[in-house]
Amino acid sequence: MLSLGVAASGSPVYVGGSFANIGGQARAKVAAVSASDSTATSWSPGADAAVTALGVTSSSVAVGGALSSVGGQPRTNLVAFTTSGQILSFFYPGAKLQE
Repeated sequence: MLSLGVAASGSPVYVGGSFANIGGQARAKVAAVSASDSTATSWSPGADAAVTALGVTSSSVAVGGALSSVGGQPRTNLVAFTTSGQILSFFYPGAKLQE
């Protein structure tokens, strides 16, 4: 795990990294787990590269890393989702990582 974000309510806990599974459930580099029993929730947008940053609000989750695709959609380094897992299409900054 490389990044962690917690919903204001305390659950779920959003995690990012370079993993392929969480608790035996397939989750590509980003997932949400229940704070009470650590099981993976159904939130599973999937990322093509390690997730190194997370930001969580009551209604959205921002995900950052060396990304080129998330949830099957082209996204460069930064993407935002609803807490139900849909990409926020209006948020598409096309961020470039500094070398």
